[in-house]
Amino acid sequence: MARPKPLKAEDVLKIVSAALARGRVYPSNHFRQRMRERNFDINDAIQVLENAKEARPKWNTKSATWNYDLYGKDIEGQALTIRIAITEDINGVVLVTGF
Repeated sequence: MARPKPLKAEDVLKIVSAALARGRVYPSNHFRQRMRERNFDINDAIQVLENAKEARPKWNTKSATWNYDLYGKDIEGQALTIRIAITEDINGVVLVTGF
C-alpha cells in the first residue's frame, strides 16, 4: 500500500496552533519518559510548538502514519525538537517524543 502524502508544513503549523488554543495537546507515555530522561518539561514543549516556523514530515513505521518534527528552543534557549502526530479528527496533536 502506498504511503499517503504528508501534510504541508503550513497546514501542520495551523493544526498545532488550533490544538494549542483548544487545549488539545496530548503527551504520550513515551513523551513523558523522554521529558524525564532529557530534562525538559511540558512548558518547554509548548514553547517550541508556539514558535515553530517549520514542520518536517517523518514516516512512523510502527503506526504507518506521518509524524512531524517541529524545531525550536526551550525556555532556557536550548535547541529542542518536538515530534508530533496529528489526531485522526485533525483537531489535536499527540506529543510523540522530544530531543
